[in-house]
Amino acid sequence: MSNREKMLIRETLELLRETLRKVPDFQGKDWRSVDDWLFSELPFTKGELRDIYAGSGILYDSSSAVPDDEFWLTPYLDCQLRCARNSGPDNIYGPGAEVYAMVDGMPTLFSSKDIPRISKYIGQTPRLERNRWNGGISLWFGCEKVWSSQEERLDDFVRPTAS
Repeated sequence: MSNREKMLIRETLELLRETLRKVPDFQGKDWRSVDDWLFSELPFTKGELRDIYAGSGILYDSSSAVPDDEFWLTPYLDCQLRCARNSGPDNIYGPGAEVYAMVDGMPTLFSSKDIPRISKYIGQTPRLERNRWNGGISLWFGCEKVWSSQEERLDDFVRPTAS
């Protein structure tokens, strides 16, 4: 998302927040009540909102927004995954690669463009695991964890796309 798009979305969200504050249901309530309702109704993830509001100095409460990676990765926790070469450019670990789930449409879960280390695992079977203590999701090849939702930024992975 470009800076201009972020600015336009932020301005639109701020207009919605201001308008909602004037609605009888929200009169006399604090701004968090407005945010709670608004962000539960919109499809923005917490990470997207963090990115949109970054550096703006505007206070917002994203606690009711869609969770980040856990939201879209959860359906793939029990799926069989594959790491295969793709047409992407080579990197320091080898040829371009992607991890995809064995489901209709074969969505790309991760790309070597964003996680170069997966290039050295082409042909191996990865797995997604949920941490039972903090709810984070990690990508593993054998005994090696190559990505964790708790340790990486939202920008560091690719959302599923149908091929």
